Amino acid sequence: MMIESDIIISAMNYVLDKGIGCLSIHDCLIVPEESAQVAIDAFHKAYKDKGFKPPKLSVGW
Repeated sequence: MMIESDIIISAMNYVLDKGIGCLSIHDCLIVPEESAQVAIDAFHKAYKDKGFKPPKLSVGW
């Protein structure tokens, strides 16, 4: 469980560092629609930084 928390925190920090507001709910991030790709990039980077293969992600509005 700690790994998942670290990944979410890392992804949130990545998004926030880009100046984009976000909210987390369980294992997802809510960002403005135009920032969806930044959130995807954030998750991919966070997983890679932890040594995991980037997950398949879905985007919904």
